[in-house]
Amino acid sequence: MDVVICVSSKDCLIVKKTVFYIRRNIESDNIYLITDKRSFGFFSKRFRSKYNVSLIDEEEIVADRWQLEAIAGRHFTCVYRFGWYYQQFLKMEFARSSYAKDYYLIWDSDTIPLNRLSFLTPSKMIFTPKTEYHEPYFRTIQAFFGYGKAVDYSFIAEHMLISVPIMKELIRKIETSGIPGDSWFEKVINAAPADEPNGFSEFETYGTYCHYNYPDYFILKELRTFREAGSIYSRSISKRKLRKLSKKYDTISLESWNTPRKFIRRFCNDMEECIVYPLMKQLSRLR
Repeated sequence: MDVVICVSSKDCLIVKKTVFYIRRNIESDNIYLITDKRSFGFFSKRFRSKYNVSLIDEEEIVADRWQLEAIAGRHFTCVYRFGWYYQQFLKMEFARSSYAKDYYLIWDSDTIPLNRLSFLTPSKMIFTPKTEYHEPYFRTIQAFFGYGKAVDYSFIAEHMLISVPIMKELIRKIETSGIPGDSWFEKVINAAPADEPNGFSEFETYGTYCHYNYPDYFILKELRTFREAGSIYSRSISKRKLRKLSKKYDTISLESWNTPRKFIRRFCNDMEECIVYPLMKQLSRLR
């Protein structure tokens, strides 16, 4: 099983910490970081060799980003983030790339696994049930497959194990749907509610598809997750603090939009964003 992480430029530093803990706590083969080619310089040969990390140019997986963004600009009537859609396309389209094997684990770049975790039994995938509910996601799913929400939990965790054959089948279903568009990416954009900035979820779509078509292929297992950890801890959180948190949580997320309440931790985040990251960016261009 490989691990696939989409990495925006703002997460190039935190993902190094994530990779360290993935290697420690999740049994995996390759770790693929899909990112803008201009960010490759952030990851040294030593880092890549030590943690068996491979860098993939996002354009290699989903080309014509700017053309797709123009299509989205004509479709949506509200303020939206195209990058949020684009990273979902990357995670799904990876299944049709030459890198994909039987399974791969999608993992959020800002989520740190603190304990040993498994997502695959000899015969079943393991999904993590959560409580989120966003109705527009299911309007988009309904448009493609003719069914909507059917379970009392959400598939939106900070990770998702993907069966390559099932994901390929799901994408083919989208491609052959009656939604306008020359590619499945365009069809997703056109199926999403035009007045809703977040109208599609790859996790909710894949999980719902598995529930209806492959219910015997997965089981549920709850994890102790702390998605709001960024409101308390800075991204420079120490290994000592992480060891302490591992007694209470299996994963924590340090999302960039979360701001620690304590001044010193907020200051550390500001230093990373305003000084460390720009400096690293300049150095990466010199490599």
